[in-house]
Amino acid sequence: MTTANDAAGTLPALLNELADRDVLHIRSLRHGTDRSALSRVGDRVWSLAEAQPDQHLESITLHWPTYPNLLEYDFKVFILATLDSPYPPALGRYTGIYQASISTVHLWFKRLRVFATWLRHRGIDRLYEVNDRDLDQYLDHVRSIQASTSTRRQLLNAARACVMS
Repeated sequence: MTTANDAAGTLPALLNELADRDVLHIRSLRHGTDRSALSRVGDRVWSLAEAQPDQHLESITLHWPTYPNLLEYDFKVFILATLDSPYPPALGRYTGIYQASISTVHLWFKRLRVFATWLRHRGIDRLYEVNDRDLDQYLDHVRSIQASTSTRRQLLNAARACVMS
């Protein structure tokens, strides 16, 4: 049986195994993209621009140093899974979407950084430590912040996506 302590060592080991794999390995890329120049899992900054369908949009880059240190592993695995896996049906308002768009992944990255920072301020260093009481407190926190209804919904949906997976 796997324990929380086993899980704590497993994530860094998993990311080390995947360190040289490009983060966009199953995504459609812009014509002419050099696969050898793509961001790797082990990089501290991930460029997703090569998978953005519209070149005229601002390039999307994920800066992992902006996440709390220990929580970075957990959220890296989640974001990598969103890049690799089908869109979770429970989270979609639309049916028939195969994968989250690059812009959706970027939005989740930004909204999950808020969740990660909130967790770290409460002394929570790993996602497996989060319990129902913590999630209730995060809900209260998000409800209390001065933000649009849309932003609050995005904050909650991102956290929900992460803890459901």
